[in-house]
Amino acid sequence: MNRSFVVACSVLFSLAPPSEAAVALPVPIGTAAVVRGVVRALLPDRPQAVGRVIGSGQPVYVGERVVTGDEGRLQILLRDGSVFTVGPRTSMVLDRYVYDENKGAGELSADVLKGVFRYISGRIAQANPKAVKLKLPAGTLGIEGTELLVRVAPDGRSDILLHSGRARLSTDAGSFEISRAGDVLSAEPGRVPRPAGPADAALKRTFDADLSPGAFAALTSPAAAAAAAAALGADSALGTTLDETGSLAQAGGVELYGMSLSDYLLPYAGGSVGAGAGTWDDLRNIPGGSASYNGTGVFTQATNGGFPCVGGGCTGTWSFTHTVDFAARTVTTSDSITTGFIADAAEGTFSFAALSGAAAYVDSSGAGGTYSFQFLNADGEPAKQLLGTVAYAAGGSTGSGVPVTATRSP
Repeated sequence: MNRSFVVACSVLFSLAPPSEAAVALPVPIGTAAVVRGVVRALLPDRPQAVGRVIGSGQPVYVGERVVTGDEGRLQILLRDGSVFTVGPRTSMVLDRYVYDENKGAGELSADVLKGVFRYISGRIAQANPKAVKLKLPAGTLGIEGTELLVRVAPDGRSDILLHSGRARLSTDAGSFEISRAGDVLSAEPGRVPRPAGPADAALKRTFDADLSPGAFAALTSPAAAAAAAAALGADSALGTTLDETGSLAQAGGVELYGMSLSDYLLPYAGGSVGAGAGTWDDLRNIPGGSASYNGTGVFTQATNGGFPCVGGGCTGTWSFTHTVDFAARTVTTSDSITTGFIADAAEGTFSFAALSGAAAYVDSSGAGGTYSFQFLNADGEPAKQLLGTVAYAAGGSTGSGVPVTATRSP
C-alpha cells in the first residue's frame, strides 16, 4: 500500500469545548521519547494560552511551542529519524514538517527562540540537506549529514558546535560555513559571525551539563520524579500559562486546547492500536510467543581523547539485537558500538510485567555507551517496531549513531 505522511503548520485548533464544536486534532509528527523535569507545549501564536504538560512517550505535534523549565529536558524523535535533544530553559517550535515515508523525503523547519539543543539529522536531510532549516535569532542554519549542538542566549547570540558533517549559517551579512568537527561558529543578530574555531572549555561544559546522558540520568532521583509527577497532576489535566517574564505558571484544572487530555493523545481506534509510541500495556496485550528486533546503523565519533576525531577510524557502526518474550514479559538486550577507537557493549534482561507508561528504556554499558529505545506501534499492530538511538562519552571520546528503526521478526 502506498503510504505517505504529510503535515504542515496549517492545522486549525478549536478552542471550543468538544460538546460545542468538532475538535480538529493536530497530527503527531514524532514522540517525546525521554522527558525529565517539567516540559510543556503551548499553542502556536498564543503565548498566554493554556498548554499541556509533555510526558515520556507522548506525541509531539507540528506548530507547538515546546518550553522546558529550569530542570526540563527531553528527546524528540521525529518520524524520519531526526532527533532533537533539548536542554533546560529552551523555547522552540517545529513549525513545518512534511515527510513521505515511501520516498524518505520531505521538509523540516524548526524555530529556536532560546536555549540549548542537540540535533541529529534523519532521512529528510539524507535525501535533501536543503530541506532542513533550523532558524535561530542570528540566522538560518542549513545542514549536511550533520550532528551539532546549539546554544541560543536570551540576547540572540548563537553558538553552533559541530560534531559531524557540515553546517552553514545564512545571515544578513552573508553565509558562513562550519565543516570541522569540534569547531564552533558564534553569531549575534545583525553582526558578522566570528570565524569558526575550536570550542572553548566553558562552552563544552555547558553542553555537557545540559545535554549529556548523565544530565538526563541525574534527574531520575526520587525527588525529581516526585516533582515531575506533581507537575503532571493526579489526572494530568493540567494547563499552564506563560507570564511576561517567560516563566511558567500553573493554571490547573483546565482543558487542553479545548479538549480533554484523553482526546489530545494518540487514541485507540477500531480495536487496533494507534500509530506512534507504544506502552507497556500494549506489549502485555500480546498473548504470547517471542520476537526479535535487529538493527544496525552508522556511528560517528566526534572526539577522540579530547581532540577532534579525524581519519577513517572515526566512522563505524552500532547495532542491537533485542528479544521480547511476550509470555514471560521479559526483554533481553544486546547492544554494541565499533569504530577504529571505540569498542563498547551492553547486554541484560529485564521484566516489563509491572512497568507502566511509555514502552521506553535505556541500556548503559557502564563504559561510555548509552543506548535508548522506544517500542512503536505501526499498521495497527502493537510493538511492531523498535526505535533506537545511541551516544557515547568517556575519557574525552564522544560520538553518536544515526537513529535506527527495526521491524519485529517474526
